[in-house]
Order: sequence, then C-alpha cells, then structure tokens
Amino acid sequence: MKNFDERKYKRRLQKILTSEILVKALLKLPKKKRSMFVMTFLRNDRMEYVCKVLNISKREAVELKEQTINDFLENVADIQRSYLFSEGSDD
Repeated sequence: MKNFDERKYKRRLQKILTSEILVKALLKLPKKKRSMFVMTFLRNDRMEYVCKVLNISKREAVELKEQTINDFLENVADIQRSYLFSEGSDD
C-alpha cells in the first residue's frame, strides 16, 4: 500500500457522510463496488493494492472502478429525483 494520508481520508469521508444523498448513494452500491469506492476515491489506494484486496486483475479493477463511479452517480441522480418528487407531492 502507498503512504496513507489519514487526514485527507477523514476529510473526504466527512464530506460524504455529511450528505444524506451521498451516503444513500454509497450504501446502494453492492459490497464490492462500495469497497472499490472507498479504496480508490476516498483512501486513494494504489490499484495494485485494490486488486489484491478484491482478488481481481488490473483490467477487472479498471472496469469495476468505472462501473462504480457510474453507478454511484446514477444513484445520486435517482435519489435526488426521488427527493424532488416527494417534495412536490406534499402540496
């Protein structure tokens, strides 16, 4: 593993955890994608380490990382839409 910057990790984690939408979007991801998200986007781990932990090839890791960010962003959009629709139904 590379040099781990705990302060940077905590700041990133705090940004995610202070947003209900982002937390829900992250929790909607399957476990493997959640792990990928945490290791690559929050902790900034090296791909070699991620491959070892997830027991996948580098090619698979690159594909999984791309799927993970796409799914996360899709989850965020879905949750935001559901909030907008639920706010509109209170009339």
